[in-house]
Amino acid sequence: MTRWFNSQQLNLMKGIFIMTNEKRIDILSDRLSEDFSKIVNRPTMYRSDFAGVYVEDDKFNIILTSDADRDHYKQVLNDDSVIYHYTDISYSSLIETRNMLRDFYDIFNIVAAAIIDRSSTIELTVTNNESITDIKNFLKSRNYTDSFINNHFSFKLGEAVNITVPEDTPEIDDSDLITTSNTSTNYIAYPGLEVQGKNTYTSPKYAAATVGFSAKTSTTKGIVTAWHYATHVSKHYWAPPSGNFATNADTISSPIYDSTFIAFNSSYDGTTSTVSKVIYNTSKTITNVATSSTLSSISGKTLHHYGHIHSNVTGTVDSTSTDYTMTYTSYSGTKTTFKVKDTIRIKGATSLGSGDSGGPVTYESGSKIILIGTISAQGSTYQYINKVTNITSALGVTVTG
Repeated sequence: MTRWFNSQQLNLMKGIFIMTNEKRIDILSDRLSEDFSKIVNRPTMYRSDFAGVYVEDDKFNIILTSDADRDHYKQVLNDDSVIYHYTDISYSSLIETRNMLRDFYDIFNIVAAAIIDRSSTIELTVTNNESITDIKNFLKSRNYTDSFINNHFSFKLGEAVNITVPEDTPEIDDSDLITTSNTSTNYIAYPGLEVQGKNTYTSPKYAAATVGFSAKTSTTKGIVTAWHYATHVSKHYWAPPSGNFATNADTISSPIYDSTFIAFNSSYDGTTSTVSKVIYNTSKTITNVATSSTLSSISGKTLHHYGHIHSNVTGTVDSTSTDYTMTYTSYSGTKTTFKVKDTIRIKGATSLGSGDSGGPVTYESGSKIILIGTISAQGSTYQYINKVTNITSALGVTVTG
């Protein structure tokens, strides 16, 4: 007997299929991550025959070197729907080649260097065509062949990511901020909550960013947010006119991972701040923190970004490891240019903007809300995410709440 379905029933079944397929991909990612976690006495966290993994059209794709032990991966993944591809360079070697260029970014006008997982290539963004020729000649001097360069490098023209504080940033002074009559408030440091700071310049204006996550050192608790916000700030506040909880003396910073830990210090005004894993203005709670092996298998997956202005903005992982250059222009017109290393590059989260920097980024599947990192910057084409593993290692903190 033939059975016909109406459009509503078909859409329902389609939704069930998509959810089931997403779960299957998550299981495959977890199996691969678990396999990587068992590697011992190796210089990297990856097997030497692993060349990358990505999700495309709801299918799990894994790239191996030509001499790979495919049977090992088939046994680990245990899923006949996995698509296998082959190349002549491992993921670890691709990362090493990109990292070798770091000392020459300025010489060759390289403003971004991205690992493109699906093609096993290094995409270099440069400011002029002459640099492309210079880079190719340099690589040849390092014994890279024409064939290797053509197969594993791509080039494009572009500029550094520019972030400028809006000209209408409100002016404040100490009398606007805190008095002895409003110092008993208890503030909860929700990921996604606005944090504000009085700048270090003569003009009494403030900057705003977003709490990425609550964190702790061995001695104190606090929050993690964007370094490019904190570096121009002398005092930090929970939503003026009250809530001064720290000064720049209470911070630990990592410019190369665009992150700063701001410790709670109630001695300034008596404000009490409490840590939390609940994402601000949502019903979501961070349940897991990504590991390095988790981050290596998220290419093609959808991430959620929570800025205090633009919340729950989604985008797709385009590169699992991208170095990029940021030029930050402060309220006074002062420009700071710096390199941010090993970020996740995103496509599609275009509504992120000024003030969202530092906010949490998650991968969400069912009841799992996995903290991936924090919002670093929004460029003209891509968005950039600081990895939580780099942040916690560089700052010497752990996620808490």
